[in-house]
Amino acid sequence: MQLSRTPDLSGRRAILLAALAVLAVVGGTMVFRDLSGLKAALGDTDDATRLVLVRQLIHGGGWYDQLLTRFQPPEGVYMHWSRLMDGGLAALDRLFALFTSDAEAERLMRIVWPLLWIPPAAMATLYAARRFGASAVFAAAVVLLTDGMLYAQFHPGRVDHHSAQITFCMIALAGALQTGPRLIGPMIAGAAIGVGLGVGLEALAFNILIGASFGLRFLIDPKEARQVQAFGATLAASALAVFVIQTPPARWTFAACDALAINTTVGLCIAGAGIVLAVSATQGRGLPLRLLALSLAAAAAAGAYLWLDPACLQGPFGEVDPRIKPFWLNNVQEVLPINRIWRGKPAEAVEMVASFSLATCCWIWLGFRKEFRLSVAWWLMGALLISAMVSGLLAVRMQNYAQWFAAPLVAAAAADIARRYAKDAMLVTAAAALALSPIVIATASTYSYNRIVPPKAGKKRPKDLCFTAAAYNGLAKIGPPGLVMGDIDLGPFVVAHTQHSALAAPYHRLSRGILATRGVLSAPADGLAEQRARDLKIDYVIECRAHAINSDRVGLSDDSLLKRLDAGKPPAWLERLTPETSSIEVFRVKPVQSPKRTASASTGAQAGSNT
Repeated sequence: MQLSRTPDLSGRRAILLAALAVLAVVGGTMVFRDLSGLKAALGDTDDATRLVLVRQLIHGGGWYDQLLTRFQPPEGVYMHWSRLMDGGLAALDRLFALFTSDAEAERLMRIVWPLLWIPPAAMATLYAARRFGASAVFAAAVVLLTDGMLYAQFHPGRVDHHSAQITFCMIALAGALQTGPRLIGPMIAGAAIGVGLGVGLEALAFNILIGASFGLRFLIDPKEARQVQAFGATLAASALAVFVIQTPPARWTFAACDALAINTTVGLCIAGAGIVLAVSATQGRGLPLRLLALSLAAAAAAGAYLWLDPACLQGPFGEVDPRIKPFWLNNVQEVLPINRIWRGKPAEAVEMVASFSLATCCWIWLGFRKEFRLSVAWWLMGALLISAMVSGLLAVRMQNYAQWFAAPLVAAAAADIARRYAKDAMLVTAAAALALSPIVIATASTYSYNRIVPPKAGKKRPKDLCFTAAAYNGLAKIGPPGLVMGDIDLGPFVVAHTQHSALAAPYHRLSRGILATRGVLSAPADGLAEQRARDLKIDYVIECRAHAINSDRVGLSDDSLLKRLDAGKPPAWLERLTPETSSIEVFRVKPVQSPKRTASASTGAQAGSNT
C-alpha cells in the first residue's frame, strides 16, 4: 500500500492557516477546560496584581501612573512590569465593555488575551521548522497541536507577561532564520527583541544569542551586510521607542536590573548602532577586522549596561535586599532549581530532564546531516535550546522556553526520520512527531518513575482555597478599609478583591513590606508581635491555615504569631471577625485602651468600694 506523502505547509498562507488551526484546537480545548474556574479565581499572584494595574489604568490612572500605593503604604511600590501589557489588556477590556457589563468585559479579556499570543507563537515555530524542510512544518504543526506543555503560560486567565515574552522570543528567532536578500526578517527580529525586552528581561540571554547570530552571518558572508545592518538599526529604534513610551519621564535616568531602564536601553542602542557602524566600516575587509569591529560593539554595549548599574552583573535580582532571600525569594516556586524540585516533586523533575534530553537527542540527530550542521539555523537553535535547558534547570520558570525552542527541532527530527525510512509518508511523519513530542516522553517517564518509585504516602495536604475569590468575601465586607497583614502571597488578592491595602506581596521591590511582615509573624505572639504590629499601624491580620506546611514556616518557633495562627490559637490582642472554618480567617487588631480611661475606671471602682 502506498502512503500519502507529507503535505507541504511551508507557504505563508498555509502557515497562517495552520497557526489558526492550532488556536482553534488548543485554544478551544483550554477554554472548555478552564472556563468554569475563571469566576472562582483570578489565577496566581501575578495575574491578580496585573489586574490591579489594569483596573487602575481603566478607572482614571494616568499612562505613566504605575505606582501601586495599596502595597506597603504609604510609599507604595513602582512595579517593574511593562506598561505595554497593561495598555493592551485595558484596550481589550474596554472593547468588550462596549457590548457587555464591566465585570463580564474583564472576564472576556482574561479569556481572550492569552489566546491571542498562540497564533504568532505558533507561526514563528512553523517558520523556524521550515529551515529544515517543508515536511518539518507539517511535523511542527502536529507537535503544536498535541504538546500541551507548550501552553502552560497561554491558558485562559493567564494575563501575566510570560506568554508575550515567549512569543516575542520565538518571533525574533523566526526572523533571524530568514535567509535571502529581503530585509523583513532581520527587521522583525530586531523589533521583536526590542519590544520583547520592553515586556520583560526574562529572555535577555536568548535574545543576546539571536543578536549574535546576525554578527556570525556577517562574519561568514560579508554579502549579508544589509540584512545585519537592518537588524541593528531596528533593534536600537524599537528599544528606544518602547523605553520612551512606557517609562515615566521622571524615571528616565533610573537604572534597573529587572526591567527595560536607562541602562538596558543604552546598551541595546549601542549594540544596534554599533552593529551598523561595524558593518559599514569593515565591508570589503578581512575576517579578523570584521570580528574585531563586532567585538568592540558588543563590548561597548555590555560595558555601558554594567557601568550604569554594576549590580546587574548578578542578574535581574542583583539589587534585591539580601535579607529577604533566605525566608522568601529562595523559596519562590518559579525560581527553584532542579535539585529543589527533585526533593519536593521528583516525578516533576524526571519529567523536565526527560523532555530536555529528548530535545537534545533530536538536535544531535539533525547534526548528522551535513546541510543542517553547516547552517546557522542548526547552531543557533542548538545554542538557544541548551541555554534554555540550563536556565530551566536553574529556575523552573525558564523551562517553557526550552519547550518552545525544542518544538521545531523535534519536528525536524521527526520529518527527517520519515524521509529516511518511509519516503516522507504523511502518517509516518505524524507518528514520529507524536512519538518524539516532549509531552509523550514526559508523561511516559513520569509514569515509569512512579511505577519504579511509588510516591510516599504522607499527610494529605489540606485543600488550598486561599487564592479563590470567595475566600476574600468576608474581608471585603469588613470596614473601614485598612492595612492588612498576612502571608506574603496573599497580598495581591487582598488588593484585587477588597478595598483594603496589603503590607506585603511577593515582589522583590517590596522589601520593606516583606521584612516588616516577617518581623511581625516571626515574633512571639504575646509580646513583640503585638508591639511591631501596632508600630506598623496594622488594622487586620489574615490567616490561611492551608498554608501551614509552606516553607515560610520553617524555623519559626511554636510561640511565633504565624505558628499560633496556624494552630488556631490567636493572641488576645486580635479579635476574630470571621469563623474558624473560613478559608481566609480575618482578625482585627484591638484598639489600645486609653491609660487615662483605665485610671478613671479604677478610681471609680475604688470609690464605689469605699462607699
